[in-house]
Amino acid sequence: MVTRCTVRNESEFVDTLRCVLRYSLPLAEYIVKLAPAQPPRTVLGRLLQESWRLEELLDAHGARTNQKWLLFRRGVAALKLFSDVHYKLLHLKYSIPLYALMKIEEDVVQATDQALGCSNRLLASALEEFLVLARRYDLYPECAPYEPCCIEDEEVFWRLPNDLVRTAVQRKPDETVVGLATTFLNEVEGSDLRGVYAGLSERGFCDCVPLLACEKDFRRFEDVFHNLQALYDSYIGGTDLEHTDPKLTYLRGHATIIFHLFEIITGLTHHYERHLIGADGSGGKAIQMKLQDMAWIVVSYAIEFAMLYATSAQNLCRDLIRSYTEQTTLTLPAPPYRGFHVRPSTLIARIVRHYGSEVTLEIEDERCDASSPLEMIRVNERINAIKRREVGRELGDLTDQRTETSDYREALEETLLTLFRRNRLIIYSRDLKLEDISPAVGESLGEYARHAIAKLLAEGRIDIQADIRVVFHGDKRALEDIKVLADAGYGEDQFGKNVPLPPELAYLKR
Repeated sequence: MVTRCTVRNESEFVDTLRCVLRYSLPLAEYIVKLAPAQPPRTVLGRLLQESWRLEELLDAHGARTNQKWLLFRRGVAALKLFSDVHYKLLHLKYSIPLYALMKIEEDVVQATDQALGCSNRLLASALEEFLVLARRYDLYPECAPYEPCCIEDEEVFWRLPNDLVRTAVQRKPDETVVGLATTFLNEVEGSDLRGVYAGLSERGFCDCVPLLACEKDFRRFEDVFHNLQALYDSYIGGTDLEHTDPKLTYLRGHATIIFHLFEIITGLTHHYERHLIGADGSGGKAIQMKLQDMAWIVVSYAIEFAMLYATSAQNLCRDLIRSYTEQTTLTLPAPPYRGFHVRPSTLIARIVRHYGSEVTLEIEDERCDASSPLEMIRVNERINAIKRREVGRELGDLTDQRTETSDYREALEETLLTLFRRNRLIIYSRDLKLEDISPAVGESLGEYARHAIAKLLAEGRIDIQADIRVVFHGDKRALEDIKVLADAGYGEDQFGKNVPLPPELAYLKR
């Protein structure tokens, strides 16, 4: 006979809870009796399903905002969270051997077993609290004890043959492999992941959450690596490309294990922020033990191995980017204001690093690494030499006209003004203070003018207008963004003031 559970008042609400608890309470009692042994995944999965169902029922009828029922709802939330964390850890334990992972020095299997021990204690405390609350709220129904019908092996000893017909890649390799490897590399090198890891390692879980990092931050990390896994499965998994390049499976393996580790971190951080921060001291020793186990899982296991697997895949990502990136060459004007000084060099380097690829800058057969601002700044020596060379002929003509003059400084000042009127020179200072540039003994006016202009140019008091071109070689994606930057004056106007970057380069603001 099927009973319809309709809730119109609190009495019928309690009857409905008792009806649902006919399944979850025997499960809870069964797992408590197993302690200290860990529950099998089939039983744990059933508990997780029942706790989800129970929490939804409580929330649907307003338990989250009801003074009387809030405590019971919190107990159910803790049960759901810790059963979920324990299930995810069990999933990792038996899935790690199936993932393609780079070798690391630390023993991840042993550490996972230790994390499972902490998680099992957390689950046991949540189960015991749940049973106590059920009695306190007089919710115990009459029901038979739970008896598992079967328990399958936890470890996988046999797998079906991998005989799926492989499909062709639906998108270009540079839009799939390169995009995934670039995102992975940016998250490891360009986000605040390293800072969060360092803070947790040095200061501990309770001192860092939520001031240094919170649930929102960990959920973002989780989403990034989950998206990487999902995009890989959608566009690379099961394709002929994956079959011909075994390195790709390592990209998927690392994204997957990091995603699952951050799932665990996010769940435990959520519980800490929502239920333990600011809690009264009524829990005493029990709360301290719970915090100790939670902190160990987050800091000594999950974030530690997430960083180990993230950093160990960096060279893999660079190799994949080099292998699949479309290479090209692009000629662009040098930055008009003082060449490759700090701002343009830094912006170009950030573009190159964003794509994780190799890009070189070439000028007159001299090349430098475009991911290094310092190397590009050194290019200014060559640029200034070209500028001096280009203006040298005009300078010689002008000084030859004043060979009879004895006042070199006055002649130099008039020469500079003439070059300025011809739009060959930019003067940044109203007072050039030429008195601090003295002619050497026996120096001609032309020689004096050349060394004076070189000094003024090096000190940034003037600049020479010249159409100087540089050549970038490397990743087509990076070069296209560098062109966008160049079209925007490399982020500056002709006087060196910052200008807004184009929307396509919004990632440079992060």
